[in-house]
Amino acid sequence: MAIESNWREPTELEINIFNRLLSVEFPGVEHLRMQIEAMQVQTLDENGSLSLKVESGVRADVQSRVPVEASYSDSEEGSDDKEPRVHMLLHVLDGSMKELEIYKDDGSAIVQKPLSRKLSLFTPNNWENE
Repeated sequence: MAIESNWREPTELEINIFNRLLSVEFPGVEHLRMQIEAMQVQTLDENGSLSLKVESGVRADVQSRVPVEASYSDSEEGSDDKEPRVHMLLHVLDGSMKELEIYKDDGSAIVQKPLSRKLSLFTPNNWENE
């Protein structure tokens, strides 16, 4: 994935990732959902991490800087319980989404696309597997 210097509209895949991350309930999630429509992104690294710019007056009162994260197996065998895992952490600062951090446990290149895999969602209050 190419690192970008210009802001752009999120792709359909990126919007689907945000919608999936914000599909669980936690304090402030409804305001984060509203921010998606006013968001622009830049690719930060080869893993696909994104810098986020939200141009909306809507602010989310979240309880932690990372109110939700997802992970999935990046095993070539396709088993969901295999290592290594890819992690996607949504960072919120001053009520606005600021970054989607994506990394793999072992630091190797990511093989599997996130929406082609079964995601496990985590908030500080619970785990949800779908």
